[in-house]
Amino acid sequence: EIKKTRFQNLKSSINPTASAKPYKDKKLMWRDLQTLLEDPDTPKTPRMALLEEAGFGQVSGVSFDVRGHRGIVLYFARSTVSHKHLKSPENEAYLHAAAKLIGEQRSITEISKASLLHKNQICTAACRK
Repeated sequence: EIKKTRFQNLKSSINPTASAKPYKDKKLMWRDLQTLLEDPDTPKTPRMALLEEAGFGQVSGVSFDVRGHRGIVLYFARSTVSHKHLKSPENEAYLHAAAKLIGEQRSITEISKASLLHKNQICTAACRK
């Protein structure tokens, strides 16, 4: 009973329509993994076949572009998953936000490397004096 109440409080504090708004034009398209594997334009890699073997049957991708760092995050779901859950506004908003967060992490990693290199150059120059 307590867990149910906490979940209801959490759910009521989240407005799925508001959180999904930035992505309303970017609906996720879930594809059957087997169909994707049969597509002649899909690169044939052992990893995709292994994912299907492991029980994944659905796949969708969300792209990100953060400060020039571009990529795509692939999400896999088991073949027996409820499409009602996959396509819910809450789930779609979460997957879009998670992809953006992954893009932010990639971007900050590159920025951090550049900053560290710059600091090393300053330190090396100061030590030579």
